[in-house]
Amino acid sequence: MPPLLALLLACRPDPEPESPFTLPLADLGAPLAAGVGYDFASPQDAFFAARHVAPGVEERWSLPPSNMPLLLWENLLQGENVADPGSCPYVQAEGARRVWVSGCRSEDGYEWEGSVSVEETEDADGDWERWRFDLDVTSEVEGRSFDRVRMQGGFDYMSGDGEVSRWVQANWAVEAEGYWANNFEEELEAAWSALALTGVYQAQETESGALQFVLQATVDLGEAGGFNATADSLTSGAATGCPVEPDGGLTLVGAQTAVLTFEGPDRCDGCAQLTIDGERQANACRGL
Repeated sequence: MPPLLALLLACRPDPEPESPFTLPLADLGAPLAAGVGYDFASPQDAFFAARHVAPGVEERWSLPPSNMPLLLWENLLQGENVADPGSCPYVQAEGARRVWVSGCRSEDGYEWEGSVSVEETEDADGDWERWRFDLDVTSEVEGRSFDRVRMQGGFDYMSGDGEVSRWVQANWAVEAEGYWANNFEEELEAAWSALALTGVYQAQETESGALQFVLQATVDLGEAGGFNATADSLTSGAATGCPVEPDGGLTLVGAQTAVLTFEGPDRCDGCAQLTIDGERQANACRGL
């Protein structure tokens, strides 16, 4: 090889890694999750982290990047004991976009500031919902359901029947104070006091009807810290024949590297084989 060519090749920067995602990424702003410092000190800690990132692990948010913020918005904040439907907040229609506008106090004593919007469209890829949050709801009344819920950022969700069956690109942060404590779930209370997720989930429907995911995400779980998550073939859905765990591997990188291998329909026991920094550990299991 001529010396000049060898020098040019040596100085050439490494090519950008090929993206695992089919659709172009939207600009959702600076990342709201940092992904630093989560300690996988025990199998329970590893499974708790996986609940917040892996599809098919937690029933309440089976697709975490979209289901977790909507759990607070639809199941909690839109309840008639928190909101006054039609007035606090009230809805404005702007073409394909709906905006919930606040700056009000509900009859049950919740102070609302900010807004939430969703834009619903369709294109060749599928049906889209683009949610954006900039909302702060607080209460000090006796018997309240929570003390404070703060939501910011947003996510884009797509459901299609082409090359991509499900798509979520998310960049959001929530602060939920007093909600999980009222439901006697102190571990979630601590994590959701400063919960954030920045990432992309892409799924293709398999012949059986299950969804096979490729995902890259950064997650923060309150004072416990954060981690980065990747999976290149994680299958979930009722069609797997196992409603309590997905099938495939998930890698979580925080203070250590945790690899969880779910066996889905082969065992269907709500557990994953676990290694921490390459060393085999006891299985990480639901409820243990």
